[in-house]
Amino acid sequence: MNKPQLVRSLILAVITLALGGISISAQSLRATEVRSIKAQAATPVAVSFYAVTQEFEGSFESIGANLTEFRKNFDAQKIRTAANPTPIVIYYESPEGKSSFRYAVGLKLAKAVEVKAPLKGEKMSFPRAVRHTHVGPPEQLGEVHATIRKALPKKGRAMAQPDTKFPVVVEIPDDPAKVSKARFRETMIVPIE
Repeated sequence: MNKPQLVRSLILAVITLALGGISISAQSLRATEVRSIKAQAATPVAVSFYAVTQEFEGSFESIGANLTEFRKNFDAQKIRTAANPTPIVIYYESPEGKSSFRYAVGLKLAKAVEVKAPLKGEKMSFPRAVRHTHVGPPEQLGEVHATIRKALPKKGRAMAQPDTKFPVVVEIPDDPAKVSKARFRETMIVPIE
């Protein structure tokens, strides 16, 4: 996939995610997916990767225009990347019930690259995270996040429920123009306390 196609795919993918958001949806996850989430929540993993991102404050409706801005800045800097970087959306706070929230769009990379503002090159590292690949409509991502939160094992003498924290990263390996909603993959990386 060449760079313009990749950025177009990112735009399509994030618009698709924007329509579903990560708010709670009425759609139910399959029982096999819930079991998978519970198993992954029981054994958190360390996650680390490089990314080029651009931060924004806005609503789901503003993502399209902000993606166009990211693409313009990305192309203007002529950033060289390894083959097939993965589009990502980073939610710095929960968008649920908010008209405006902080987020970033960008690309997950195999190695660090130098960029100029307003783009940001960063290494994302989470010592403990639940990493779950959802196959299905992006509108179910809110339920995926809620299921991860509920599935975390209680710990301590008071059996306190550990909680997730932000940022939450969503990787978008599939091109929504080529993959049906039923087979669309999104990998959610949810850091935990």
